[in-house]
Amino acid sequence: MRFLGLAKYYNSIGKYEEAKIYGNSALNLVNKNHAYCALILECLMETCFMHSEFVDIENNENAINSNALENGEQERDPEQEQATTTIEQTNTTSRKYSVDENVLELYNEALEIIRFHLSEDHIYYINIHSKLSELYIKCEDYENGYKVHNECLESAYKLLGKNHQLTAKHVSKVIKNIIIIIIIIIIIIII
Repeated sequence: MRFLGLAKYYNSIGKYEEAKIYGNSALNLVNKNHAYCALILECLMETCFMHSEFVDIENNENAINSNALENGEQERDPEQEQATTTIEQTNTTSRKYSVDENVLELYNEALEIIRFHLSEDHIYYINIHSKLSELYIKCEDYENGYKVHNECLESAYKLLGKNHQLTAKHVSKVIKNIIIIIIIIIIIIII
């Protein structure tokens, strides 16, 4: 239990290597047929996705810096860097990542464990769908994120009803994601 808590903590502060170590340790300590294993797999889904994204960003930035220096560009002074940081920030935020096979394997494994032990009518089932939806949204794959989130919402309506606070939380996520999509479309039209 402590290893899962540590893995979630390290995920939250962006230390994905440590989160992966503690997540795998928690997974090794739990029986693979235990329902608690699904919670660990949910944490490892985020760790696996965020770690691969972080490594890609670091590798890409290092490659850009080395290419610039190889082409004979001089290092910029701090004033020039501040002027160009907004342009570079928009370029880094527009990167598109994909949810890879490792994340989907962990997702499917977690769903199988939940179906076997707790059935599809359990709150953990909703949480796993919600986590995958968040990961799709983070990598700007809004179509798949919306599909998975609809499954999550249907399960929440069926299990909890329309007036439950967790259902409201998932509905507000959909509204937030729709607003983000509209803003992106407006920005694209303006540019």
